[in-house]
Amino acid sequence: MASPETLNRDSSTLVITNPRRFWFVVALFAGLLAAIQIPRAYAIYFHLGRYRTGPGQIDLHYRWQELQYVLRRKNPFDVAFANSPAAHALAPTQQELTARDANVEPDLGVPKGVVYPPWAYPTELLLYWPADRSTQAVYYACIMAAGLVLVFAWARWEVTAGLSGMDIAVPLAAMAAGSWVSGIVVGNNPLVVIPLLIGCYLLLGLGQDVLAGAALGGALLKPSLAGPFVLILLLRGRWRALGTAATYLLLASLLTWYLTATSPLEMLNQMFAASKQWVGEGFGPVQYLIRAGMPAQSASIVTATAVIAMGACALWTVRYGSLLAQFALAAIIARFWSYHLYYDDAVMAFALVWFARETLGRNVTAAYTGFVLSCIGLWTPYRASLLLPVEIVQLLIWVMLAYLVVRVSSARNQPPDCPSSSSRGGVACSKV
Repeated sequence: MASPETLNRDSSTLVITNPRRFWFVVALFAGLLAAIQIPRAYAIYFHLGRYRTGPGQIDLHYRWQELQYVLRRKNPFDVAFANSPAAHALAPTQQELTARDANVEPDLGVPKGVVYPPWAYPTELLLYWPADRSTQAVYYACIMAAGLVLVFAWARWEVTAGLSGMDIAVPLAAMAAGSWVSGIVVGNNPLVVIPLLIGCYLLLGLGQDVLAGAALGGALLKPSLAGPFVLILLLRGRWRALGTAATYLLLASLLTWYLTATSPLEMLNQMFAASKQWVGEGFGPVQYLIRAGMPAQSASIVTATAVIAMGACALWTVRYGSLLAQFALAAIIARFWSYHLYYDDAVMAFALVWFARETLGRNVTAAYTGFVLSCIGLWTPYRASLLLPVEIVQLLIWVMLAYLVVRVSSARNQPPDCPSSSSRGGVACSKV
């Protein structure tokens, strides 16, 4: 009688009869997508040719603008609340009591889109320091290009032991995500945050907890995207990494306090107030609850509480699984728990790469299914994602991926005293 493993592998042939041909097709299609999308994204970013009036660099300008105010010892929230009617309507009640300088700098204008926490600004100093906007645009374009190279190299490294063609197909599949295009066009920061999360993952696998914590602290520049990854450190008891990340956030917040004369708690209150202007946009449970009539703050709290609770339970079920499986789950949690726009979908690259790696394991059918669903979700163009049926299908895909990660990883769970090691990203035991 055939073993369960044999039966599992035999049943997978009903899905993929020729794996090498499958990876060749993926590489061909993904390579074409990436070759078309990424140069076009940079053309829009730089306002080249017919894209002179496009949305290029709009988010980059917002981030640069707010950092310049901080460097001039002004709180950008103060300036926005005092000079923008839309922002003023959302200002906290104690805002009227502040005596800080809230005058607009003529060369900067009124800050728009100010929604970042106090610890973000010292990190932004590394990203948006050039005072000249043209220099800033080129500098940040180079940062985003470096982020793409890092993602490609990491995805390739994860599957180098795989079948012929995987080492090209998988990184190209990650590069073909439409969300990279959206992020590049507007100059948003997924190509900063996600490479930092990849760095955190790699450093945790190497046992470099202090450096891993510093990488996570930097990624928390955008807590709506990086926040759920803190759960992994809690789950694994990586207290030095957690302590380093917390120290980073504390010191960065204190520096912002010194520069803006605004305490971290007050600035967080300003951030939550200002975010009401934007939180209704995007794709996810928060937005659906707001559209159903729930106040923005209540919708955010309810969604975050529910998703983090369910996500923590899911992570607990795979606590002895690979580190990459846990990062894949944290990425899915990040997709649902908070305000989320299309360009942040790129964090699903963790799931895509994990499923690709799992095609070399026992649960081949589930792994290939997860990989294909990841590609469909990530490759969906931005304009198509604006259609409600497509948006719902995407959300269902992410939910299905969470189920598949738990299903495959749970089957491989081992107790903490297990002797065997997983490949890359730590051993199956919970301490690594």
